[in-house]
Amino acid sequence: SALEKILSHSPKSAPRSLRALPEARGATSGLTSVLPPELLRHHMVLDPAIEARFCRIEQEYVARDRLARFGLNYRKRILLHGPPGCGKTLGAERLAWTTGLPFMKVRFDAVMSSYFGETATNLRQIFDSVRTVPTLLFLDECDFVARSRTSLNDVGEMPRIVNTLLVLLEEYQGPGMVVAATNLAQTLDDALFRRFAEVLEIP
Repeated sequence: SALEKILSHSPKSAPRSLRALPEARGATSGLTSVLPPELLRHHMVLDPAIEARFCRIEQEYVARDRLARFGLNYRKRILLHGPPGCGKTLGAERLAWTTGLPFMKVRFDAVMSSYFGETATNLRQIFDSVRTVPTLLFLDECDFVARSRTSLNDVGEMPRIVNTLLVLLEEYQGPGMVVAATNLAQTLDDALFRRFAEVLEIP
């Protein structure tokens, strides 16, 4: 055929090594990790009062369209706190499993940067990625970037990072949830607690 003749007469060139495709601007693949739905844990044994609060969050999400018709919002921003190993991450996974939201975990080791202003930019990039996409965005050990500004010795970058996080949380109106967790609630900036619709202590 004509195509075979063209191929047979084409010069043989040495194979070239493939380069990685550039990531689109705003990509968050390196800043977050996504846990597949089949790996989400969701079986919890809780005090009845704590269980009722989890159920209320889940039921409000299910009824979000009905609530919206009355000008009401479901709880979009949740803070889980308690001692290590009490089930905060498990609670976040349960919320994702129950609501059917994809579970996206922020990788603070990748978010933090030594370059001036880049950490705040990374945080904005992550929140921008879930602005219109239903997602459960999980900020584990959020005290890493949300320590009280009055206790910080650094008067430069860290307070600006805390300010950025406060603004991003306040402005978040996406179709999913933001769930934060910490072992060190006493070290968090006071203003952070006002950004959450539900502050839940896991015993």
